[in-house]
Amino acid sequence: MFIAGNLLVLLDVSTKPQKYLRSCSGGGIGTLATREFFTVAEKGNHPIIVVYEYPSLRPCRVLRGGMKCEFDVDFNLDGSLLASMGGASDYMLTLWNWRQEEVMQSCKVISQEVYRVSFSLYDPELLT
Repeated sequence: MFIAGNLLVLLDVSTKPQKYLRSCSGGGIGTLATREFFTVAEKGNHPIIVVYEYPSLRPCRVLRGGMKCEFDVDFNLDGSLLASMGGASDYMLTLWNWRQEEVMQSCKVISQEVYRVSFSLYDPELLT
């Protein structure tokens, strides 16, 4: 999978066919994260995070209200939680129970600009 503007391109590297998935809002796509599902974090005013089933490519959850302009996202190791990091000017870190479409916790990053968020592979309770 890779992002091309407001499209997500799914490429089968062995046989070369491609599938395209347009952003739900029509705006750009900022980032994606994968596990058994995959997420597409959109860009624009009050963007959404869409969680898709694979291989059906059906949207199964839509997360709203975590940010004003763009996101970076990551699943934890078992795929039960999703963290999102808002871009400029919000820099809002949000932890989601994505299956329930609920914000579990949210805090504003105030000491510096943060552009990425990742769950640690070694400590399931640590975000970097």
